[in-house]
Amino acid sequence: MASPIRNPLRRTPTTLATLIVAVAVGLFAAWVQWREAGVGMSAPRVALVTLAYALACSAVVIAASFASLRPQHAPSAHLRTAGGATLVVAWSLADLLHFRVFKRHIDAEALHSGWEAVRAKALPLGTTDLLAVLAALVLFALLVALAHAQLSRLGPSTQVEHRARGAAGVLLVAGLLGGVLRDRLWDEHHPEAARLARALPWAANLERASNRGGDATFGIAVDRQVAAELGTVRQAMSSATLSAAERPNLLVVHVESLRADVFTSGIMPNLTRIAEQCRVPARHYTTGNNTGTAVFGINTGLNAYQYPIARDRRAPAVPLLVLKRLGYRTFTHFANNLKTYDDVFGVVFGDVIDEAFVPPDDEPHVMDRAVVAHYLESLAKGGLEPRFDYLVLDSTHYPYGYPKEFERHTPSGTLELGLMDAVPTGPDAMSNARARIPLVKNRYLNAVGWVDTQLRALVDGLQRTGQLAKTWFVVLGDHGESFWERDTLGHGTSLDEQQIRVVALFCGLGTGGLAVEQSSHADVFPTWFARMRLAGTPGHFMMGRSVLGSQDANTVVVGMGVTGQFRSRRFVAVGHGLKVQFDNDGRLTIAAATSLEDEPLVPVPEAAGRVLLEALGTKLLRSGR
Repeated sequence: MASPIRNPLRRTPTTLATLIVAVAVGLFAAWVQWREAGVGMSAPRVALVTLAYALACSAVVIAASFASLRPQHAPSAHLRTAGGATLVVAWSLADLLHFRVFKRHIDAEALHSGWEAVRAKALPLGTTDLLAVLAALVLFALLVALAHAQLSRLGPSTQVEHRARGAAGVLLVAGLLGGVLRDRLWDEHHPEAARLARALPWAANLERASNRGGDATFGIAVDRQVAAELGTVRQAMSSATLSAAERPNLLVVHVESLRADVFTSGIMPNLTRIAEQCRVPARHYTTGNNTGTAVFGINTGLNAYQYPIARDRRAPAVPLLVLKRLGYRTFTHFANNLKTYDDVFGVVFGDVIDEAFVPPDDEPHVMDRAVVAHYLESLAKGGLEPRFDYLVLDSTHYPYGYPKEFERHTPSGTLELGLMDAVPTGPDAMSNARARIPLVKNRYLNAVGWVDTQLRALVDGLQRTGQLAKTWFVVLGDHGESFWERDTLGHGTSLDEQQIRVVALFCGLGTGGLAVEQSSHADVFPTWFARMRLAGTPGHFMMGRSVLGSQDANTVVVGMGVTGQFRSRRFVAVGHGLKVQFDNDGRLTIAAATSLEDEPLVPVPEAAGRVLLEALGTKLLRSGR
């Protein structure tokens, strides 16, 4: 006869041990999340997130530990508790890595994107890294099982049993609710988060959400007004009668992390020769110091002010809609995971792309060669003109890839941190890796040399197929890359020159100088449309301007990279020989002023006010002419 089923909560030692493990794991996860959130975020809001996260972690441990209602045997109880705790730790580590890279926690959208990336084989993980992670999790599970076995030796107590049962129920319900509400609590623009923040005991001594310069203040209000105007233009575009005096083929060549100072004949001999037939801005800046914000600026003609709003509304870039109305075919060719990365493709390109090509997963330099070959092959077939192509070369993204024969800058190496994108940037985290930075930069320069050959192959292919004369193309670094020149590494971490100033060529538009002192990614489509003499649009829909025409204002704006639900208000305006840092909030206070080479200027020059006023003008839509 089978043994009767008993409630596992009646075994007090097991329940008590499970609660101790659950709460410990939850508190540890909350502490890690708090540390990762950083000092730049509102403490009450972060506290809500970490509290919900701790409860959710505790609930998962309890649920996993009490999942089976079979007769309780000590070994199975130990193993279930260890398994539950290990699952939570594994989830916490994955969530921590995801938050470090994307500034958002794992949610349904992230899981879907991750699954698509796995299907596309765009998430390489070294065997050594994988074995190390698995070994650490197994060791943790064994330690938890041993601790649980020791705690289970405690004697039974009816009072402890009832209290433990009640605590388990409260944690389970609160944790599940916290997990459901976590995404809403994370977003500071939700009124529920502000109301709860004001109710917490630690909120009294901190800046209240209602006084922090938020939705109703000047900076954000203008951005929302402009977004509404864009929506109106977008709707009217479907019935507008557009015309253009010229309809050339258009090509964007997006090169990952191509900072401005590598554009020399010694490092990029092929590109410098190509530039002799192009227009080269004296200083060109990205719209944001990460890939998503940069791609957004290139394809929309908008500054980073609008990117967080665009992520919420998910509508294709208006310039791409204009091209479709003019009869263009549209294509993307990615040598990386931009098709699935952080939903950038959905926000910027959406459903207006006729074909999105991603080669089979391989070494970066192999994938670069594949996308160049695919683009040239599609040109050779003909019959798809006029066309717009967006082509990404990825070898110059960390950890930087190139064939062995391009090992010209030596010695070279990686940081050997084991994680491709989660590169720590704090002084403590970098202490062991800092000595390797010269090796890393040499590796980067080798990758730049390799990409230079692919740019030559691209232009030679255009010439060979007879398409060069009728193709306007730009070569752009999506953002820069720093190598500890000012205590930062990589990109997405500062607004210094190394991270925001990039290589840029405007080709097919003749040669000679430009009418602007500096340009940005937001100027690409305004330049093209002005030269095409675009007419019939139902309203203005870009913030950039043509680099070929004279402009009263000559200031560009660069924002911190935006990923996921992370919304940065840090910006720098570049103009009149100054860089002026400010926050896009109600006060719009000048935070600092530097020279173009990032040397601090104290006191702040009077001209900084003029630069800031011109920067505010870049919030407004214009035709680009």
